[in-house]
Amino acid sequence: ARIAGNAQMDLGNFDRSRQAFDQALKIDRNNSQLWTDISRFRYANSDIGGAIGAVDLALRLNRDNRDALLVKAMLVRENEGLLPALGWYERVLKVKPDHVGALIEYAATLGDVGRYTDMLRVTRQILTLDKNNPRALLLQAILAARAEKYDLAQRILFKVGDRLEDLPAYLLVSA
Repeated sequence: ARIAGNAQMDLGNFDRSRQAFDQALKIDRNNSQLWTDISRFRYANSDIGGAIGAVDLALRLNRDNRDALLVKAMLVRENEGLLPALGWYERVLKVKPDHVGALIEYAATLGDVGRYTDMLRVTRQILTLDKNNPRALLLQAILAARAEKYDLAQRILFKVGDRLEDLPAYLLVSA
């Protein structure tokens, strides 16, 4: 039922997704991963308070649920700010140091708060785990552009290719 809820959400069938998640709750109300998925569902439906409540419950059920920690970090970033979010990303990385998705978001947040040396260190770490990660390369290109090293930014963007060409940040740096 949980997997069906996620599949229906991915297809944009939110009523069916809600029904599947309700069914999953009847089976196991104490499943941390289910509450994490419900948090994502509520966020997708613009229910920010509900998303926060669901992810907080997921973390009460399993404080090391890395998916819940990552959702919490994203919600904190959007609702409380960049600096409070850094601690949540660090918690994810304590549980799973090689979680590329968390590393990407952590690096981006470090850059947004002006911690460029740390941002570069984390993007290099990502590239050791996934040598052609387009988001890590884009973050490095953004960093080069901020340092007014436009030739370097363009060379790095060349490595990204067209994999991220629809992202506003890519379009801005490529210009």
